[in-house]
This record gives sequence, C-alpha cells and structure tokens, in this order.
Amino acid sequence: MASIVAFYNLAFDADLQPVAAYGTTLARGWLTGGGLLLCSDAVAGVDARQNRNRWRFQVAQLDEGIARAQAAGGSLAGEVGQDLGKRWAAVADLDSDTPELIEA
Repeated sequence: MASIVAFYNLAFDADLQPVAAYGTTLARGWLTGGGLLLCSDAVAGVDARQNRNRWRFQVAQLDEGIARAQAAGGSLAGEVGQDLGKRWAAVADLDSDTPELIEA
C-alpha cells in the first residue's frame, strides 16, 4: 500500500493520507478534483491481479505526465498513441494498473 500511495502522490499530486478503517489502514485523498480511496483487495472483497481500476487523466503536457509517472516508479505501458487529434499513453503503476494520460 505504501508504494502505491507514494506513486499516486508523486505522479498525480493525489495528497493521499492514511486513514484507519475496517481494522486496517486505507489511503484517502483527492485526484483531479475528485475523491479517491485506496484499499486492499481483502477490504474490497476481491481477488484482483491487474487493472482493478481504469482511469483517464487529462494532462497539460503528455511527455511531462509520463515523466512524472516514471519518476514515481511507474512505466510507460505500450506506445504513445493519438486519437481525435489528442496524444495519449497508458502508464503502469506499481500494482500494474494502467491509467491513461490524455494531452489537453
């Protein structure tokens, strides 16, 4: 949990903070103006292996967004693409989830 919290705090300024709940520690914060709560598979009652979450984030500069994700320990997941005149890319976080970044 600590490494995934650090990834989203560094890559996306999520300001995730620990919160005690359900007999464990969750992480709660804000992400692009919306709330975000991270919890373990056990708390969520799932057995997810990859891509439990799929988010799309709009970023001002795609290359900068990719660099921030990489600096936080993530990686580029595939090639940079273009659709409807906008560049986009998926980045893998530390749990192998792959949020998409779309250039504004």
